Amino acid sequence: DANIVALSGIAIAIGTMVDMGIVMSENIISGIARAPAGANMRKVIYDSASEVGSAVLTAVATTVVSFLPVFTMVAAEGKLFKPLAYTKTFALIASVVVALTVIPSFAEALLVIRKKAQGKQATSRIKFILPVIFIIAGIGLGVYGMWWAGVTLALVGVWRLIINRLPERISKHSPLLA
Repeated sequence: DANIVALSGIAIAIGTMVDMGIVMSENIISGIARAPAGANMRKVIYDSASEVGSAVLTAVATTVVSFLPVFTMVAAEGKLFKPLAYTKTFALIASVVVALTVIPSFAEALLVIRKKAQGKQATSRIKFILPVIFIIAGIGLGVYGMWWAGVTLALVGVWRLIINRLPERISKHSPLLA
């Protein structure tokens, strides 16, 4: 069931959901900025995400736990407020999963500029397979109804394929372009 109270729950949850992504992304970016030149970027991203992961999880857990009494309501109160509690709880749980799993993965794919600039070479197979997976997943997502998400995912894959072939003057600005 959906009602105006459930929609207001989504409005409340959006602030928390966006905040989780911002906190996670900001800490990853600052971790990359603090890292020494030859550091393993995957480890830097992992460490940066781990620093704030427990805080993000705690913030969501307190919000979800605060809505547990609403699930016990019956009669008119239950009909009015249960959709709000379900909507907000499911949205927050999904957003914490995205914040803890997807954002660090995309940070590794988008924020790590060039393996050469870090003083190490990645294998050409990995450089090729991950973007192809992104492109295929984007096409699949686009075909099955979420065209905008499919186009975005496919563009990330195309970006990762061409980033190493760009001239140096363009590639140094690649985070801004991404």
